[in-house]
Amino acid sequence: MLRFKQHLAEAGELKPSRPPRWKKINDDESEIEFPKSKAKYKIEKYRPDGYKHKGEYKFYVWNANRKDWEDIDIFKGKEYVKHKCIVSGQFMHDRNGMADNSKQMYNFKPYLKFK
Repeated sequence: MLRFKQHLAEAGELKPSRPPRWKKINDDESEIEFPKSKAKYKIEKYRPDGYKHKGEYKFYVWNANRKDWEDIDIFKGKEYVKHKCIVSGQFMHDRNGMADNSKQMYNFKPYLKFK
């Protein structure tokens, strides 16, 4: 019986877990946090100098050392930016907030839109 319970526990670890839900901060910003890898990401509509929004989004990662958001890049398309967040959130993060691709914590491949 002990081996069966151990087998179930191991199978549960390998099972893909669903990505965490997005939190909407306001109309322009959304945030996601991954509890296992301790990663936090934020996306924000990019409006240079108050101009009209043209479908570009800023991608931020939380830096725990500075306790502040670091601007990574600007991408076009909200779904693509969310995909980038989820792919980066699968991995354990170092103290500067950057993903270490050798330490995978989650498996979200079955749920990803862009392959």
